[in-house]
Amino acid sequence: MKQKSDWAELIIPANEHSTPPCVTAGKITPELLPEFKRLAKSHFLHKNIAPEEQVTRLWGCFADPRIDSWLEANKVMLCKLTFKVFMAKLWDNPIVLDRDWYKSFHKKLRTHRLDVESNPPQTVFNFANEIISHANLLLNSPCKQSDENLCEIFENGIDADLGTRLIKACHTHIKLKDSHPLFSMTFSMFSAKLALLDEDHSSQNCRIFDIAQQIANCSNPASCSSTPLTNSSAGNHASGKRSNKATGSTSTPSINHPPKLTDNECTLLNKNSDCCTWSDTHKFPPLTGENYCELTQADVDSACRCKGKSKSTVAAVGIDSSDEENSNIVSAVLEGSDSKDEISMMVRTSH
Repeated sequence: MKQKSDWAELIIPANEHSTPPCVTAGKITPELLPEFKRLAKSHFLHKNIAPEEQVTRLWGCFADPRIDSWLEANKVMLCKLTFKVFMAKLWDNPIVLDRDWYKSFHKKLRTHRLDVESNPPQTVFNFANEIISHANLLLNSPCKQSDENLCEIFENGIDADLGTRLIKACHTHIKLKDSHPLFSMTFSMFSAKLALLDEDHSSQNCRIFDIAQQIANCSNPASCSSTPLTNSSAGNHASGKRSNKATGSTSTPSINHPPKLTDNECTLLNKNSDCCTWSDTHKFPPLTGENYCELTQADVDSACRCKGKSKSTVAAVGIDSSDEENSNIVSAVLEGSDSKDEISMMVRTSH
């Protein structure tokens, strides 16, 4: 087998329209010449090269000394040709391509296989396009392929699993005494139909894999939470701690209740029972939070004034979770129409 360095390579410029492509020294393959033709035509179109000047722009594009010598020896004759005829001369020149190149290329086409080892694997659609492009190179040769031959090459090149499903589908239609639609179509339609079979099979495999993965995750103890279920208050308490950490708070009270009432506060509330009453069952543990100020006579006077001004229930004031530590107002319900309504949590104000 020849080394890679023995074969010519196509050098494409950074801007493929700026200059013509170049071919390195070495043996030219049938796949290289069509690509060279495409890039050269793009250059002519981009630069608006006149047809009579197109062939002369290709001088110096072939680095192989044998091809370069042939071009120089026939320069006068070749420069009078159109680009299409010039490329046909290259195809027929044994210096550029061996005279029996189509035989070796046909053998290569017959042994072409679907690449399932690549990452990602080659699709059936791309595999069919490769066969068609290779077959186009043999159109003007004795090894020109018919649609039937291309279908055979295609079927021999696919993987065993897809081939088995194709045979099964054929047998089903034979039993039904119906000609199989795959073989009544041209190769392009045949490959498209087979690509649909492959795509459907791949999607089924993906769904099976997803289901198996879910079952494996559920059966794996490490994938399930080892923490037992807790009540909602514990979850809210944990959420509050996370909120405190996120806001950079340094004080973390453990219970969201106001401090215990002082003796002075109890006295004030008893003396002003006409404004509101309080329950001695409201005994709350002390907190470490800041900005809690003791209830004073001024606060009681303010509450009495509110009673005279409003006859509707004042909306409850609640602590937001974002400032549960530094809030000046805890929670209160003031009834302007009934002095016997109880305050469940006393109002604390700053002075």
